[in-house]
Order: sequence, then C-alpha cells, then structure tokens
Amino acid sequence: MLFELETNFKDCDVNALSGASIQTIQCLLMAHAKGHHLVTIPRQFCRTLLESNVLGRTETVTVKNILSDRQRYSEISRNVELKFVVYYDAALMPPDSYQLNVTLQEIETFSLYEKLKIVFEDLSDSAIYVALAEAVMQQSPLRKFRTVFAISQGGGGRTPDVFKKDILEGGPVLCFVDSDKDTYYSKLGNTARQARAAFNENRRKGVVFYLLEAREVENLIPLNCYRTIFTSASESEIITKLQRVECRDHTKEKQERFLPYFDFKGKGLTGAKVRAETDQNARDILFDVWRTISPIEIESHQDIENGTCLISRLSENCARTFERNLNDHRIVKNLRNYIDVCVLKEEIDKVAKLMIDVALADRRIRM
Repeated sequence: MLFELETNFKDCDVNALSGASIQTIQCLLMAHAKGHHLVTIPRQFCRTLLESNVLGRTETVTVKNILSDRQRYSEISRNVELKFVVYYDAALMPPDSYQLNVTLQEIETFSLYEKLKIVFEDLSDSAIYVALAEAVMQQSPLRKFRTVFAISQGGGGRTPDVFKKDILEGGPVLCFVDSDKDTYYSKLGNTARQARAAFNENRRKGVVFYLLEAREVENLIPLNCYRTIFTSASESEIITKLQRVECRDHTKEKQERFLPYFDFKGKGLTGAKVRAETDQNARDILFDVWRTISPIEIESHQDIENGTCLISRLSENCARTFERNLNDHRIVKNLRNYIDVCVLKEEIDKVAKLMIDVALADRRIRM
C-alpha cells in the first residue's frame, strides 16, 4: 500500500520527534526496502533524514532510493485512490476523506507497516482475483509496480472468523466476500452477513471490506474466457445460452441483470427456482431470462414446470478449472479484452483497482 508522508513533513524537525515516531518511520522504510509497501517522502524531509543520525544503513539506502525515484513515483499519487496519507502531528490532519489519513502513532498502534493480508474465501478464489487485477494493472500507469500480500484462507463459512482474527492481530487487512445472492434483490448469504458484522464490530484504520456485487467471484470471469476453458459440446451450449442472456443484460439497468447472480457451480437456472422466488422484482428478472432463452413460448412464471432446467450449471469447480488453465497464454493475453466486453466490466474494474491500490508495492531494494 502507498504510504505518502504529507508535505507537512518538510517542516518536521527530526530531533523533536519522539523515539516511537522515529521507530515508526524506520519500520515504514524497512517495509519499503522489503518490497512490502511503497513509501513516498517530500524531498526536503529526505534530506533532513539523511543529515540526521537516526537511520541505520538499510534505512539510509532506502531514503536515497526514494529520493532518486521521485520522478517514477510522481505517477503514483495521481493514480491511487486508496492510500495512507501520513501526518507526524495529529493537529495537522484534516477531517478524513477518501484517503486514509493516519498519524505515525496510529501506524505503530495498528502495525500498519506489516505486510498486507488479504482474506479470500478459497485459495482458488485468490487466483481469480489476482488474474483480474494483473490484467487491469497491465494497462494501468501503475504497471511498472507490483502487488504484494499474504493470503489468509477463509474456507467458506470460516471467513468471518479469519477476518476478525486478522483485524485483531493488527496490520493492514483486505477481505473479499461473495454476496451469495440469487438476484440483485435477494438477501445476503450467511457468510457475507457475518463478515460484514465482523468488519463493523471491529473496524479500525487499515482494514478494508469488499462485498461483491455478484453472487460469487466465479461470476466475474468473462464468458469469453469460460469458452476458452470449457470446450465440450454440453459446456459450449451452456455458454452460448449465457451469452444470449449477456446481450439482454447489456440493455438492462444493473439491478435487472441476471449474469452477476447466475449459479455457475450449483443448480443453474431451474423451473423450481423461478417458481419458488417470492420477491416480485427478482421473479420478473428470472422469468424474463427464461422467456429470452426458452424455445417454448410462456406467458407467466406459472407456465414453467418445476422439474425443468433451462440453463445447467457450468461446473462445480469453475474457480479451480480457471486456476489450472492460467498457464494458457491465450487466457492471460486476452483477459483484458474479455473484460472490456463483459457485462460485469464495471465491477471487475472496481475489484481490480481496489486490490491494486491496497496491495501496491515496489521491487525489493538490493543492499
């Protein structure tokens, strides 16, 4: 993550800082040197630090690197929305905005210089998030940098507990959670509700929670990408049906779209699901999709038989299959293009940008 020492540091007297504040600056410089985070410092304060006697050899080399890389770092601040803006004096800190304004004391209290932890519901889920973020990053002004983090595996229903544990242990934490909703209007799944509660009850600086505007992370994989991976006749038929729905979704408002909530690895779209839906808005969406795809004309959801299945699930292991195919250069090369025509492009870009911002780091400094 980017730690931007605010311009107020140019007037900071190192000798007036407490021992704890100096130690925090040293920890930030070590995190930058290890390639865990990225630190930018005003030119004048770099010189002040180098002229002082508070830095060890590693920290001194790091400050010199930051000073010499100022031109390369100039792009960062303009292209990163989520960052720590650091103040040495709380009295100088403006009211919080989209930036995470922090003091040196808060950085020490919450150990924000530690390596970022990202909580995923499953290891295969992490592969999807990483692939999407890398595809977006390659066409970003930040492409010369990298993302660095440690994976915390939630294990589905254990995700809220793992998230809470990581929050309480300190350090920066990001948690991605599936909504597990059947439609835009459906209720959140248990894991999503509990993870959100864990965030609200233990919220502190350095913790970010993201609830997908989709059923599961598998919904973020573009259909063109699925077509490259799943090639049997039955799988191709399912994807063809879904692409017909995607054409429909492109003309709809976000809350009327079907694909973000299609059950790729469960039961798909069945007559029983449509008839059992109690929310009128949700049922209208499912019925509209059914009428778009079905070769049989129907006038209401009551004409749909319980035992019918219009679109079968694609696979119970979509994420793992995607992960196993990431060595296929066609997928990696074309993923950004697939995203650009995907109905979920806005959500994918949002997720990828968040991950890039929070996990942003530079290469490790060689001593």
